[in-house]
Amino acid sequence: MSLKSQIEDPRSPVGGFLRQTFPSKRNRGLLSEVRRELDGHQAIYRLEEGTPSWVRGLVGHATDYRIRYHFANTPPERMTMAWEGAWAVTRTDDFIHELRKSPSRFPDYMVTPLGRVPDGDEDWRHFCDSETGDSHFTIWSRPNPKPNMSTSLFTAMYGASLEVEGRAKLTFRCVLEFFDLLYRTAETISAHTRKPTVDEEARLARFCLILSVFEAVRRSGKGWPPEFLGGDLPNNVEDLLHTVPSSWAEDAAALAAAFAQRHADWRGMPATLNPKFAGARDVGGADGDIVVGGCLWEIKTTVQKRAEGRWFYQLLGYVLLDYEDEHNIEHVGFLFPRQNSSIRWSLSELTRELSGQPHLSIADLREEFRRRLRSD
Repeated sequence: MSLKSQIEDPRSPVGGFLRQTFPSKRNRGLLSEVRRELDGHQAIYRLEEGTPSWVRGLVGHATDYRIRYHFANTPPERMTMAWEGAWAVTRTDDFIHELRKSPSRFPDYMVTPLGRVPDGDEDWRHFCDSETGDSHFTIWSRPNPKPNMSTSLFTAMYGASLEVEGRAKLTFRCVLEFFDLLYRTAETISAHTRKPTVDEEARLARFCLILSVFEAVRRSGKGWPPEFLGGDLPNNVEDLLHTVPSSWAEDAAALAAAFAQRHADWRGMPATLNPKFAGARDVGGADGDIVVGGCLWEIKTTVQKRAEGRWFYQLLGYVLLDYEDEHNIEHVGFLFPRQNSSIRWSLSELTRELSGQPHLSIADLREEFRRRLRSD
């Protein structure tokens, strides 16, 4: 269960602790502050009228991915949710074919007939057994494979237990080339060092939307193609990129361009993308959006010009899960790409306002939060 879900669950110790420490009746002033900030900006919106909310959700996740490229070119295998979603809808019998056809492309792996030990003195280690339509095979790996895309690929494919619905599958080559082309395209555009052109933003938008779709597959357990895409099964990267409607790509590109212009001084800055917190294991996993210059930012690509009280609990939950203050968070805030605006508070200001206690210690709160979660 995600941190957001636990905050909303009345039986969860996470939500219980946050509501007890920061009563919801005290957030009205902060909600009004956010509302005033959003009222002062015209929303960026390129989608067609009547577009369902889940499309805006996909564009929102695509914007999250695009913002990463404002700071650095993130290796695809580090985009865990999209990476796992992609491999879950990839044809498994293609792996064996490609491995046997181009062994030099995957030097850390070897395939043999089922159970046969590889020839030579190399200390190969059993990785997994697999099959194609007519034969069974064993895949072997080196004891210490080098960290690269092919290594992460096989680990994701055979190590994940994700099951998805649907029989249609993307080809192995299509998915592998998508991630390879994504990385090379991001390197060429280099959005973390310069302002992309209009065409480059449009290109990145399509890549980020496909990442968003893969993530949606991972979260929902639905197969490929997702019902909302429809159309024929793509056989190559360009077909895959154009499965998303143009209006989605135009919307995502417009949001990205506005963000890049407003935060031009952030381009290439040191940042922690999707920060992990020491206490994540105590809540079943939790990672934030981004930490820049000591500020934990939560990205909210919302059309509504209002905030929700649970958003503050989400920020504070992440802060308290940072048990050892690893990320040195001194401020927290919201980024609103659709309104091209932002708002932030010092951590001491926010906790004072929401708790009513002027001398509340974050270190003490973290320790109490940890004890509560681990004793529950």
